[in-house]
Amino acid sequence: TNISKEINFIFSVGEEFSRECGIPYVISTIKDNEIFKSAPYCLILDRKGANDILCSLNKYGSVYFENQLFEIGKKYGYNINKGTYSDANIIRYFMNCANISVGYYNAHSRYEYVSLDNLQNAFNYVCDIISNITKPVEKIEWKKNAFKKHLKWRKYNDKVPNCFYNLFKKLYY
Repeated sequence: TNISKEINFIFSVGEEFSRECGIPYVISTIKDNEIFKSAPYCLILDRKGANDILCSLNKYGSVYFENQLFEIGKKYGYNINKGTYSDANIIRYFMNCANISVGYYNAHSRYEYVSLDNLQNAFNYVCDIISNITKPVEKIEWKKNAFKKHLKWRKYNDKVPNCFYNLFKKLYY
């Protein structure tokens, strides 16, 4: 598959945690805030199994975005579902996003494995999304207030909340 589009990536380890390798810290250190304003959407490739699209049911993205993903995903066997915590819980405050199944099973256990067939299917699906959803997806208004509540109950280390909250203010205020 050949994609001739500019694509940005964020790689993190430690997933949702506030450690210096976690997604809140990674996002807070991004210097170019325009990434969040100009990117049409974000795909998180961190869902178990082979067929899930986690989007509006988890408040990660709009129903419109989810419907676009579902229409494209039909030929790959993807369906709308609801799931548990992921990096999307943080990224959703900055842009529409979805968490997509990428073919891993028995996560965080000694029996964890990846189906290469499922992974190839996910790759083809993601390439199709990138090729077909090219315009920015609308912003969701509930994100502003939800983010403020999120910061109140989530316990981050001392550095993360201020720089993370400041980035959020620059984008929305």
